[in-house]
Amino acid sequence: MKNSKKSWLIKVILICITVFVTYSYVIQFRKEQLPYSPFATSASGVILNIIEPAAIIEGSAEGDYIVAARDGSKVFAKGGLNYVVAGEGNDEFFYSLCSTKIIDGKIGVLAGFDPKNDKIKIFCAHNKINPEQIRIIHDEFDNQPITYIEVKGKHSISAIALLGDIDLTVNDLILNEMWKKD
Repeated sequence: MKNSKKSWLIKVILICITVFVTYSYVIQFRKEQLPYSPFATSASGVILNIIEPAAIIEGSAEGDYIVAARDGSKVFAKGGLNYVVAGEGNDEFFYSLCSTKIIDGKIGVLAGFDPKNDKIKIFCAHNKINPEQIRIIHDEFDNQPITYIEVKGKHSISAIALLGDIDLTVNDLILNEMWKKD
């Protein structure tokens, strides 16, 4: 009788250990695989239309390399895959859901963003964006920390990759303020 209780106890312990190890493994390696990644993590070697720094910068429908002016800029990266670099001043970055499309699994990049000085303004010309549609994701790509801003639009998902582990919440974003050149 004692051997059968001992055998039963050993089986229960082994089952518990197996369940615990399996659960730990699944949790540890169950990292969400995003359906997109930054198209670049550095401007080095990236071939894009170069847009000169200015106080007001409006990108093209193609992929652009945009560097904000040193004293601050108002920037609208329009279309394609864009590599945008914040300046030292206070910058405003406008992103339309149409200009933040996922293209062949790649998304545009914003480098040097400082949430204390800079603002990200996300809008859609056709629909109002609600905070519930947005999620901030902290991840890594090519061994670099990336902060993703993902917006679930009416018909598709849009995203922007901010280089670095940026302390950003949905409340830090300005929603539904449309781009105006003036």
